[in-house]
Amino acid sequence: MKSRVIESLALIATAAALVGCSSSAATPAPSMATATTTATTAASAAATTGTSTTIKLPTGGTFTISPRIVAKIANKEALNFVNSYPYITIAGASAQMQAGAEQAAADIQTKYGVKVVTKVIGVANPDAPTQIGQITSGLNANQYDCLAVDPNPPGAFTNTIKTAMDAGVPVFTVNGDTETSARIATSMADDNGEMDSPLQMGRIAADYAIKWATDNSQTFDGKKVALITGDATAPWAQGRLKGFIDTLKAKYPTVQFSSTYDNAYMVGFDTATVLSKVQSYWEGHQDTFFFYSSDWGGVQIGQVIQRNNLKGKVFGLGFNLNAAYVQLLKDDNLIGTIDQRYDLQSKNWVMMCADLLFDHKAPTSQYNWVTPNIWNAKNIQEALDLYSKIPNSGVTGS
Repeated sequence: MKSRVIESLALIATAAALVGCSSSAATPAPSMATATTTATTAASAAATTGTSTTIKLPTGGTFTISPRIVAKIANKEALNFVNSYPYITIAGASAQMQAGAEQAAADIQTKYGVKVVTKVIGVANPDAPTQIGQITSGLNANQYDCLAVDPNPPGAFTNTIKTAMDAGVPVFTVNGDTETSARIATSMADDNGEMDSPLQMGRIAADYAIKWATDNSQTFDGKKVALITGDATAPWAQGRLKGFIDTLKAKYPTVQFSSTYDNAYMVGFDTATVLSKVQSYWEGHQDTFFFYSSDWGGVQIGQVIQRNNLKGKVFGLGFNLNAAYVQLLKDDNLIGTIDQRYDLQSKNWVMMCADLLFDHKAPTSQYNWVTPNIWNAKNIQEALDLYSKIPNSGVTGS
């Protein structure tokens, strides 16, 4: 089994405690003057000789920074860090990614004395040809000094990532991965990498549900669990569903699931459509005890529970956090939500790329998992306090 880095604190304790404020471990930064001088000197030397800078990578290969980027660093020009995301219209996700990237950019300005302009681009729903075309157009126009990609489906982006890396533009994957590509490293929640990892998102969700059941004198044995997803084909969704099924089944052998992990009820990501589909599912399956969403559908599960007066009779658990979740959690219309911390995923890749470009230091591991938070009625105020310190995150509530 691959050796993978766990970015923050571990975790099953996170579910057990029902409280989640993760913090990222960071290597102490050198002083701004020292870091800036070192980076500028190295960049200037490379630019003067007309050569590039080659760096050893955690994947075992090497990467050579484009002379164009080396020259921009030497001249202290602003750098463009761009993240390509295949679900750009999802409320909350893009905003939190951009917020995390902007936090990192401010840190980079302080540490290295260079401005980094961050941007999230992409497509409304997974459309690999369009997303790849968008990325390629930017590459051809030299619009990227560092690139992040959430590849869906993973294999479709292998050539595009290689093209960027060969051109000297560093590439990271964020919120999804393609391990067989030339990318430098990934920053994401552990959705489907190591299924036996304590940071595997489906396992975390199931462990939380098990503790909830124990604490509230409930059982899943003999009960029906509906599996809901925005994208049944996505590896991250299947990983979260499989981890949940396997872990819950081990504790409650007679629990009944509505489908297999790779064939969950797909509702998409348009909020009105998701609500209609979840309501329709409930009307046709009123013997459902528990709804489990692999993603943002937790909001609409809570809304269906609320509008049908099902609180205390039917229960639900989802992923992520935005303003729509807040009151549903406060009112106990959901038992909780697993927050994969888009902001940290984004902040991490931006900082990793800055360290690569300025210090010529690659991440120590190609796998950089973010520890999720679990929010519920008891600690939702902690979430609001946390996100209030992250400008433009989209997580608000009274």
